[in-house]
Amino acid sequence: MDTEGIITRCNQAGEQLLGLPREQIVGCSLVACLKDAQLDGDVYPLTTRQGAAVSLSQRALHTSEGRHAGRVLLIQDVTAVRELEDRLQRRNRLAAMGEMVGRIAHEIRNPLGSIELFASMLRRDLYGLPSLRGYAEHISSSVHMMNRLLTNLLLYTKPDCSHGEWHETEGLMVEALTLAAHAVAQTKIDIRLDVNPHASRMWCDAGQMKQVLLNLILNSIHAMSGGGTLTLSATLTEEQTPGRGAFRL
Repeated sequence: MDTEGIITRCNQAGEQLLGLPREQIVGCSLVACLKDAQLDGDVYPLTTRQGAAVSLSQRALHTSEGRHAGRVLLIQDVTAVRELEDRLQRRNRLAAMGEMVGRIAHEIRNPLGSIELFASMLRRDLYGLPSLRGYAEHISSSVHMMNRLLTNLLLYTKPDCSHGEWHETEGLMVEALTLAAHAVAQTKIDIRLDVNPHASRMWCDAGQMKQVLLNLILNSIHAMSGGGTLTLSATLTEEQTPGRGAFRL
């Protein structure tokens, strides 16, 4: 730009960012040019008509004698920077939400423990009254369901710290069944394991896999109110990724 603020030169990158042809830029004042390019807003960074985020800055030009000769307008595409900033802000918000969810879940679990304790005492005291004992069992079942929801919510919000290792498939199933033994004992459900020899070992995080199996077992028990046979099976699917098989539980 010259000393009067009139644009005298513009490179190809400037044309692309402004979204204007060179003929419409050269010879135009800076204020009018930015207005034509719809970059005269007051929200930083500015957004072009093409959706790119840009920043504007000026540098003074001087002659060899030190006299003011005009200015250079620098238009910088900061779209990638803005996307990184937005991503960081979202991550911070999610982290704050995860911390809040953890606190809420902890506060909810405290009364749930008391409810479960008194419900178990009611089941014991109402042993000879099946019609009334059913209410206590319903309370316990609802508490267990709420506790599973809280557990899943905490698993979803906490950072991923999983560590994969090779584990015996049947061993993981047995451990999950052990965790669900109390729920299984109150039903007329028979448990059967069916592990394909080719699926005897799996690469996984043991804690997370046991949680998955436990959820499947408890959900199945809840759906089998009339009793029956619950089969836990593991096999390799026909679809395989290079170098490893895909499991089906």
